[in-house]
Amino acid sequence: MKYFDEVVKVRRDKINNSVKLMSYYLSSPNSASGVDAYVYYKNLSDKTIKYFYWEGYPINAVGDQVNCEIRGNKVFRGKDTGPIKKGQSGGGCWGCAWYNWTAKKLIITSIEIEYMDGSSLHISGDDLYEIGKKK
Repeated sequence: MKYFDEVVKVRRDKINNSVKLMSYYLSSPNSASGVDAYVYYKNLSDKTIKYFYWEGYPINAVGDQVNCEIRGNKVFRGKDTGPIKKGQSGGGCWGCAWYNWTAKKLIITSIEIEYMDGSSLHISGDDLYEIGKKK
């Protein structure tokens, strides 16, 4: 049990020192019902980020997941290309990620980071809360 606890602590430290989600949200629908996704992050790692991927879906005002009424997809995957060095911020806007008049809020489900040294880090589940709560 002690070994498992140490493995969990090492992973948690690695995640906490990787990236911070600064903000993520959806725009209001445009005239064709297209909503843009905005995702911004800061690199906390000593490693330089080569690619930052995020996946998420929109929900409506009552918390139900909605899909894109044109493409039919529920989940969208965004990609930001670095290099993003330690202390620098990245991210941006993904135009018309979904077409849905009722989309109100973006829910991030996972993040994948590829570093310039060839290593990578996948963050999902409760670990997303950890990288989003830091000041």
